Amino acid sequence: MNPPDSLLSRPEQQPPTEAAHVPERGSESQRSLALYLLAVALLGGLLTTTSDYLQRYLTLETAFDSQQPSVEQATKVRKQFDTLAKGVAQLANGGNRNAEKLVAYLSSQGVKIEQQKQKRKRP
Repeated sequence: MNPPDSLLSRPEQQPPTEAAHVPERGSESQRSLALYLLAVALLGGLLTTTSDYLQRYLTLETAFDSQQPSVEQATKVRKQFDTLAKGVAQLANGGNRNAEKLVAYLSSQGVKIEQQKQKRKRP
């Protein structure tokens, strides 16, 4: 059995049609437009990020400023407490039982009292 002639014949090659034509790479104006759009997108992202960071900075600055009076008041109270604690420690060293109990209680609560060093007079 011989195959039919239509199977043995090769199809003729036809010239490419316009639809099959692969366009050249973008023209110069298309490349410029793409670069322009890329630059605008990057600049927009940079401006958005900068604006966000600036807003966060201003929020932190406001929070810091609002806490300053509290910090100053706490420092003042701490100095007053240290003065009182040193006085109580001196009383405890002098034999005052109530002062000794108070120093023991403060120590159990984790409060460290710095003892004032007494200056010794040289004979």
